[in-house]
Amino acid sequence: MSCSEIGFAPSFRSAEQRWDFAESVEGWYRQPYGGGELEVKDGSLNFWVNRRLNYNIRQRVMPFDSGKYNTFRVRMRITPNAKFGLGGEKKPNLRLKWGTKENPVVGKDLHVEDRRCVARHPVSADGEFHEYSIDLRSNPCWKGEVDERWFEACSIMHARVAIDWMRFE
Repeated sequence: MSCSEIGFAPSFRSAEQRWDFAESVEGWYRQPYGGGELEVKDGSLNFWVNRRLNYNIRQRVMPFDSGKYNTFRVRMRITPNAKFGLGGEKKPNLRLKWGTKENPVVGKDLHVEDRRCVARHPVSADGEFHEYSIDLRSNPCWKGEVDERWFEACSIMHARVAIDWMRFE
């Protein structure tokens, strides 16, 4: 069976593990129940958050060696909805989750493992662009061949997100 036959997007090949979203979504797709439709506009990947505590976007990738990269960096803007504000979110965080053969994102019985291979970083939801950097070496799961990435810009319901770029360094 192919990935599309069982509901997975095809793997995306990205030799440098960096995305600038100049003309396309570059293999990223929305996570059902987490992010609204993706749109590239004004050189950024744009979407809205449609569910709290769920990843917004994800990408299946051709496996790459995690040992080549120590840091994940992203430049993005989070704009809360005027009516809902932060929606009770006191300390918003971004989350990056990755899967490997040893630690898959989706395990037995289609359970999403959400404790081990996850990195977090506080974010500002003020409608301005900010750069964030996560040290991946501090996570004991950052090892092996990475074959999937899930990303949550924030868990602020109805927030608009614009990602200028993302990259592993």
